Amino acid sequence: MIVRKSLTDHYFRHLLGSEGEEVSLKPARLVLEDKKEFTGYSFGYDKSVAGEVVFNTGMVGYPESLTDPSYAGQLLVLTYPLVGNYGVPDDEKDDFGLPKHFEGDRIHVTALIVADYSFSVSHYTAKRTLAEWLQEQRVPGIAGVDTRALTKHIREKGSMLGKLLIGDDVDNPECIAWVNPNETNLVAQVSHKEVRDFCEPVASQQDGVPPDTNGTPNGVSERDNRAPVRIVGVDCGMKHNIIRHLVHFMPYRVNLRVVPWDYPFGDEPMDGLFLSNGPGDPTFCKVTVENIRKVMQRGLPIFGICLGNQLLALAAGASTFKMKFGNRGMNQPVIDMRTTRCYISPQNHGYAVDPETLPPQWMQFFINANDQSNEGIIHRSNPWFSVQFHPEAAGGPTDTWFLFHDFLRAVMDPKLIPVTTVPVHFPQSTLKVLILGSGGLSIGQAGEFDYSGSQCIKALKQANIYSVLINPNIATVQTSKGLADRVYFLPVTPQFVEEVIKKERPDGILCTFGGQTALNCAVQLDKKGVFKKYGCKVLGTPIAAIIKTEDRDVFAQELKKIGERCAESFAANSIEESVVAAKRLGYPVLVRAAFALGGLGSGFAADEKALLKLVHEAFAHSDQVLIDKSLKGWKEVEYEVVRDSKDNCITVCNMENFDPLGIHTGDSIVVAPSQTLSNKEYYKLRETAIKVIRHFGIVGECNIQYAVDPYSQDYCIVEVNARLSRSSALASKATGYPLAYVAAKLALGQDLVQVRNSVTRSTTACFEPSLDYVVTKIPRWDLRKFGLVDTKMGSAMKSVGEVMAIGRTFEESMQKALRMVEESAHGFDPKTEVFPDKEALNAELQNPSPKRIWAIAQAFDEGYDVESIHQMTKIDRWFLAKLKQINDTRVHLTNMSISDLTPDIIRHAKTIGFADKQIGTWLRPEASEMEVRALRTEFNVRPWVKQIDTLAAEFPAQTNYLYLTYQGCEHDVEPTAESAPSFSPYYNMTPPSDSPRDPRGHPHPYPMMRHHLSISPQQTQEAMVHRHGVHGHEMMNGNAYGPTAHGQYFGDGLGGDSPTLTESTSRSRARMSLRLESTDGHVYAKAAMGSTPAIPGMGLMRTSSGGIGSTIRGPEQQPVIVLGCGCYRIGSSVEFDWSAMSAVKTLRELGHKAIVVNCNPETVSTDFDESDRLYFEDLSLESVLDIYEFEDPLGIILCVGGQTPNNLALGLRRHKCRILGTSVESIDTAEDRHKFSKLCDSLGVDQPPWSAFTTFDEALQFAKKVEFPVLVRPSYVLSGAAMRVVTDPSDLKSFLQEAAVVSREHPVVISKYIENAKEVEMDAVAADGEIVNYAISEHVENAGVHSGDATLVLPAQKLYVETIRRVKKISQKIARALLITGPFNIQFMCKQNEVKVIECNLRASRTFPFISKTFNTNFIELATRIMVRAPWRAAHIHLVDLEYVGVKAPMFSFTRLRGADPVLGVEMRSTGEVACYGSTKFEAFMKALTSTGIKPPKSNILLSTGPLHSKVEFLPYARLLNLMGFKIYATQGTYEFLHSHGLTMNEEELVLLHKPSTGEEPNAKTYIVEGKIEMVINVPESMESRALTDGFQIRRTAIDRGVPLLTDIKLASLLVDSLHRKWHRESNGKTFFEIKSYDEYTSK
Repeated sequence: MIVRKSLTDHYFRHLLGSEGEEVSLKPARLVLEDKKEFTGYSFGYDKSVAGEVVFNTGMVGYPESLTDPSYAGQLLVLTYPLVGNYGVPDDEKDDFGLPKHFEGDRIHVTALIVADYSFSVSHYTAKRTLAEWLQEQRVPGIAGVDTRALTKHIREKGSMLGKLLIGDDVDNPECIAWVNPNETNLVAQVSHKEVRDFCEPVASQQDGVPPDTNGTPNGVSERDNRAPVRIVGVDCGMKHNIIRHLVHFMPYRVNLRVVPWDYPFGDEPMDGLFLSNGPGDPTFCKVTVENIRKVMQRGLPIFGICLGNQLLALAAGASTFKMKFGNRGMNQPVIDMRTTRCYISPQNHGYAVDPETLPPQWMQFFINANDQSNEGIIHRSNPWFSVQFHPEAAGGPTDTWFLFHDFLRAVMDPKLIPVTTVPVHFPQSTLKVLILGSGGLSIGQAGEFDYSGSQCIKALKQANIYSVLINPNIATVQTSKGLADRVYFLPVTPQFVEEVIKKERPDGILCTFGGQTALNCAVQLDKKGVFKKYGCKVLGTPIAAIIKTEDRDVFAQELKKIGERCAESFAANSIEESVVAAKRLGYPVLVRAAFALGGLGSGFAADEKALLKLVHEAFAHSDQVLIDKSLKGWKEVEYEVVRDSKDNCITVCNMENFDPLGIHTGDSIVVAPSQTLSNKEYYKLRETAIKVIRHFGIVGECNIQYAVDPYSQDYCIVEVNARLSRSSALASKATGYPLAYVAAKLALGQDLVQVRNSVTRSTTACFEPSLDYVVTKIPRWDLRKFGLVDTKMGSAMKSVGEVMAIGRTFEESMQKALRMVEESAHGFDPKTEVFPDKEALNAELQNPSPKRIWAIAQAFDEGYDVESIHQMTKIDRWFLAKLKQINDTRVHLTNMSISDLTPDIIRHAKTIGFADKQIGTWLRPEASEMEVRALRTEFNVRPWVKQIDTLAAEFPAQTNYLYLTYQGCEHDVEPTAESAPSFSPYYNMTPPSDSPRDPRGHPHPYPMMRHHLSISPQQTQEAMVHRHGVHGHEMMNGNAYGPTAHGQYFGDGLGGDSPTLTESTSRSRARMSLRLESTDGHVYAKAAMGSTPAIPGMGLMRTSSGGIGSTIRGPEQQPVIVLGCGCYRIGSSVEFDWSAMSAVKTLRELGHKAIVVNCNPETVSTDFDESDRLYFEDLSLESVLDIYEFEDPLGIILCVGGQTPNNLALGLRRHKCRILGTSVESIDTAEDRHKFSKLCDSLGVDQPPWSAFTTFDEALQFAKKVEFPVLVRPSYVLSGAAMRVVTDPSDLKSFLQEAAVVSREHPVVISKYIENAKEVEMDAVAADGEIVNYAISEHVENAGVHSGDATLVLPAQKLYVETIRRVKKISQKIARALLITGPFNIQFMCKQNEVKVIECNLRASRTFPFISKTFNTNFIELATRIMVRAPWRAAHIHLVDLEYVGVKAPMFSFTRLRGADPVLGVEMRSTGEVACYGSTKFEAFMKALTSTGIKPPKSNILLSTGPLHSKVEFLPYARLLNLMGFKIYATQGTYEFLHSHGLTMNEEELVLLHKPSTGEEPNAKTYIVEGKIEMVINVPESMESRALTDGFQIRRTAIDRGVPLLTDIKLASLLVDSLHRKWHRESNGKTFFEIKSYDEYTSK
């Protein structure tokens, strides 16, 4: 059932229903006894009420909570903001005559308080809305409240009385009196007055096994046939699921008599006594306590729950007390004191037992792992025990259901004492650990593994374990200095990993932090016996468990053992078996490659023809193919699960796919937590997840995916990933729970209780996060870069990155995410992508591509309703109804002008995610973004800064993890400049002033609590960096400040007789001389030649040794904003995260507070402990301005996050934001192709002939003048986006129309394309126009291949000295003209010593990590120091002294892009990169090539070498292949050329293969398909190959069959040269590959 209504005005005075009817809502106000007020709107019964205000942190289960009698007299705050999503079921009775779906006979709460009530509900059990139910039950409800602020207030002040005023009463608080429910006997009000008897219904008894109904625990196999036991249950407000547990779910026959609270049960015949939950103060129940004592005198077993725990304690002689705010929720961790095992429990109580008052024969049974309050008591000899939590679990987790079983076992045999053990921990013996990285980024395996690997290394460092990392991904943070103790830039393959193990002899290996690459490598090494041979233990999840989860057939069999199932499936080891399996299952079927990542080689087959095509591809990537029954249209849900070696097990996050099953989860929009699962579904899937993970023996973190039938309770398990995954990174960032860090700790043998919660720093890591916000992840695709690619989404992943947005409403989160992932999008907007007609629109809805979300927007705009879109997409109606609300608000805005906007209208639009620009776009007439912003700020409608704290504000958070929202009424933090000092690890650790409190609200020094991080301004007053005579770390006022990564101290050459800043020319020295000025008592540094302004508070002073040091003054320790890279995409990937993190680290070392703004969950920069503040926000002008205005920083660093931040430069400058580094005017000059070309002309810098144009005629006229081919280049783009080499007029016209790049704001430049030129890159750092350090690298491929797709060699090996001299001279000339201060990159085209400039980027380039690590000099650290005017020193880089060579190679993902032509051109297409080192470029190249996944050929190769000049160039290398004994297959032209040029080989050595179009055999395509070819070298005839040529068929077939492919003649030549050198060395008994670590190369 679904009910749809849409909001159109703030605080929702009016509503528009699905049929357009208007619904009126009344205002509401919550008034607390301390005078604090919260406003909202009424959505329940219109009646003012009073009671005690309490909060519950559960994210589901509102029907169960509202009917819990323990909430009697209370105004309940639900901290999760989205409430009402799945509606309310009917009043159906179960076999006992109890309401089947509720825990009481009626709603017991006095009122309900929520943030965002969902008028749209969607669930197969929903029969009414929550609002309708509240009205039926005469219970008021208020929505629109900042429930986070309210929860924090209760947490700090304690539970307090409140009045909820509705309608006309909102301005008259005196209309009702205060009501304190704790002063009355609430138990007497909720306890049934009559005695009730329950026994198992006859039908169920005959079944033998209890049916699997709500709350059923796993493990009940058969019923005990002994006579029924008689249990008396005391009803103090007994929940219905308690009755079901005692009578229905246990393997014993039970006759339960439920008696009123004051019934004289002390003498009642019974075998055991049960004490129920209930509300209020237990001391009101004196008569109950006396009866309990009578039962104790009889020695009968007693079990109590919640209030029953307090009553048993009172009967024992202990006392109780009222807690400050109680424990209410579904994620409270409780420790069993017998075993120290920790369980997650649901709770609802405001009173607790004082353990200090327990008599000697009693002990604590459970304690709360967070606040250490009592959670249960147990007698030392008698069978009496009770717990404070709710093991019956409705709602909530079912972890402790076994307590009912223990109780009934005690009843059956009172002398039976459960066996208990306390684990013994032996000392850790692991001293050295090897970590397997994931290699280069590719589709399906991206930056999330840099994040997880970095977290792992942090955990190892904390444990004082020596870490060795193998990862060839040069751009990652984890391969940087300061993390792993030793790094090997080597392929993650069995061959190289075994060599490292042999050399390093680690004690253990971690293979679950490097994705599928690492996992597959570890499995192979285990099969070979390598780990056993070298005594290397696999830490964490055993290899056997990994294999069980990866082998589909074994996986299915294991699930059957525990009563679970996956989708009906068969594993096939041949094409024939695949066909048989598909026939048995019936079409359609899902085809998948086993042991593959990201759905590689998978797809849906509707018939045998489609099956055969998919199976051929799948077998190219795996030895096993899985044929699954199609479950398209079911919901897809994921859980992230953590388990330790003590069997503590938790689920950290559950996520629901917006898209139904059938689209790979990596390509689906994902929402966390799930929005459309009921409590029953949520916890059933959780329970199953824990059961499965325990069965497989996984230790650490894993991911389980489900397919859930949207119309029943049916579900099946899709897969289990026994490793850190893409979803793990998302879950970590969505919850604030550091999964990888915790998993590493667990792999080392620690347990979850020992590990601390990194956010609160006081609670345990054995907990399940409660969210008070909603998270939306949207993938990023770059399919437009690939001609002919299949754009349809399916089971094979195609996205290259993702974003994550956080909001307090789903609409806010969704719209933010849409803007993050697509800069041209304003939000959920029908204008973003336009479908020409209804046929195209319907086709997109039914067969989705990455554009489907925009098709939904257009469909709503064209009048489609929710149901029709649901039928075409199978997207849940709840999601669609929420999107419709956005559309309805948009339509509402189209009837308004800017003068019609009111604060309420703007506030409502912002609450559901509208951007200023988006609002302005839809007004009539349109208004600009700045006009809307000005009006919004005039109305004081600004975003609120909220924290991610993992526990929904229940505990104080020491977190700097932030987001912006308009659903709120207060900030969680103060601006950085006004708040506590930095989180920097360089400061001392001292306890905070606001330490957490004990249950009574008093300060409580937890034994397990680590000290918090806190410093005073005085501690940082005079932190000094000395220039001379400093050894090790100099301690200044208790703060450690040490040398740079290079072992040098900065500060040389600043004044006096010190050396100058750089070693450059005298002109440089003159330009860079600094002087000291004293202004208002502060010391300033100022450049002499018009440099950027000095930085207040960052002074220079002379040290005692005569040098210059840096003084950081506490009050002026100003923050700096660093803009991250946004979502990963082709052209902007992990390398920019490395640059951002290098800048952040440097800022913090200098004493600045680094504020990161980023929206990418895969990055290290969005790890909250890496910066002083993290804003998980979009990199839009609006958001950055909002943060800037709130924080008032020293300035913004744009130049380390790639192109996305750079594009904001002009807008930020217009708003007078301080940009650190190179001026905005210079950035604009470099980014605007027209301006930069004019600058080069004015400087006399050579460049290809060029012209700017705004019309096609202008472009055509110039192209004819310089002659085709020409290069078309737009401005402000990354990775050559919309750049194209065009060869004729028709090609030019079609490209301009297709790319729509003609822009009068930034004219497009067209230039002569110079063929067969060499490309060279200059990466450098400059200070006020003078180059400080630089690196010149050469491309292996000729110019024409985008630099991001090129193979780079550093230092350059084949450049003329004169070429290098000219590159340096031109670079310096440009640097001075633009007065560059910071990092920059210039690309050159060199031919016969002529050097021409291609482009200049005034920011860090993707090669900065490569050059920094190769030269062992962090260029970004240097640039950051220069930009903030801190002391710096140029590194001494002497290229001739380097005894090694670095080669960077691109990673391509063509295997996942069906139909795409795998050729290279001026627009970038690689998804990642790797780099390796060697004593020669040939060794380094072979390592790098192997790291990309290309297996070098061993015996044969297919040549199709394209144009004549390529054939000529490759001829000597073909002779080398012949010399090495390779069998050469060649297509017609290449075959004839080789024969005619003396390569006379017999028919077995040189074989002609016909091209595919001929149909003749032997055919190139046939040989590739049959696996007879080891490598294909196919050089296209032209760069922009679009036609379905023979070359395309050969290339595409090679990719689809997993055959290595090279398409560049220079690269192919280098490969053969390298193979020959390897062959020659190995033929002479010498090794070719050196196994050397990074420090072994760079330490010389």
